[in-house]
Amino acid sequence: MLLACAAAAHGQAAATADGLQGKLAKLAAASEDLEEHLPSFACKETLVSRELRGKKVKTEVRAAGELRVMRDPTGKLNERFEASEMNGRPITPDNLRLPMFVSGGFRNALDFLRADLQMCFRFSIAGNRLNFDSGTEAATPECAKHTETRGFALLSSDGDIVHMERQVPVELAQQRNAVPFGSIDLNRTDLGGKSFLLSTHVRAEIPKGKSTYRWEATYSDCRLYSVSVTIGPATLVDPDAHGSGGGSGPTNP
Repeated sequence: MLLACAAAAHGQAAATADGLQGKLAKLAAASEDLEEHLPSFACKETLVSRELRGKKVKTEVRAAGELRVMRDPTGKLNERFEASEMNGRPITPDNLRLPMFVSGGFRNALDFLRADLQMCFRFSIAGNRLNFDSGTEAATPECAKHTETRGFALLSSDGDIVHMERQVPVELAQQRNAVPFGSIDLNRTDLGGKSFLLSTHVRAEIPKGKSTYRWEATYSDCRLYSVSVTIGPATLVDPDAHGSGGGSGPTNP
């Protein structure tokens, strides 16, 4: 999602080059790393998805499985969750049913901090807290999908984001297929000898009708994704045994 407006950026004194602007430059590099250099990887994902009516839980589903973050032939990152367990029982991925599902916690985590999108926001810093607000008017056409987005990020002593929260008005969030409220915890993770700033915990909330939907997911044991193929010993095959039918193909839920 998300240069503070050019006027705001130039309004910073030159002395802040090692302060706000220096931190934004480092975060832009971390965002570029995710978008351009993050390899395909997989993590264990455990999640809780709830529908609430008032303060009462109407539906709650707990699930676990493997999240795969893969690059397609165009270089775009895609996330795919394959559930292996729901409410403590083994399941196949096609049988997972949730009140609410959220994706994009990795590929979109730092998108608003890209060097070419920082102009869409006004940034300010106080201690280790980085505040951001896009305002209601888009600075450029590219900023139109980020208007009315605000929030904050907490930075480590090294300048990495360790926690972030973002909010968007409900109506705009629906138009953008996004969540009105989301929070992300991040940590440095080594993948293939290179360190990336990856999400470790994600929370999201969507009000809809009389219900409020809440999502919480934790990611652990992240490692490079690889596919292994085992070749067994050669065996003779009866050609007349093929094409006899009797099998059934996959079905959609």
